[in-house]
Amino acid sequence: MQFVRDLNGDLLGHSKELTDFLFGSGRQRLEAYRSLLTDFQGDECFYCCGRLRGQSEVDHFIPWSRYPVDLGHNFVLAHKGCNNSKADRLASMAHLERWCLRNAEYGPRLAHDFTMNGLPQDLPASRRIAAWAYEQAEISLSFVWERGDVLFPISPTWRRLLIV
Repeated sequence: MQFVRDLNGDLLGHSKELTDFLFGSGRQRLEAYRSLLTDFQGDECFYCCGRLRGQSEVDHFIPWSRYPVDLGHNFVLAHKGCNNSKADRLASMAHLERWCLRNAEYGPRLAHDFTMNGLPQDLPASRRIAAWAYEQAEISLSFVWERGDVLFPISPTWRRLLIV
């Protein structure tokens, strides 16, 4: 594990143990995040912008399959259909831009609310993990999810959103 830590430097951040990153942590119930996210997202699905009408799911923006650690800034509220369609894919550039803007505008307030409710959060680590995930997708010429079954080849524009 020391070799992996030395290789990755600060990529993983300090909020979770390396073993959680390498081997995953137990999948947690995400209900505690719902009310906090609703305060910032309102009654709108993050992906399709349709009304949630109280029927939302907490979605891992960077899919659990790519980073199996629950960090607050990585979560968004979505319709069950949008969440299921996105599945374990990375979201399109339009969704990535909205996620970055949301975290830029509300990141510190979300961090405060997550911390006050005893929920793990680390915005810098979430951004680094997102950059890593999109970089890996670009290297492997992956497609990103837009809506339903609509996929697009990943665009290098992700870099202007995540690499500063």
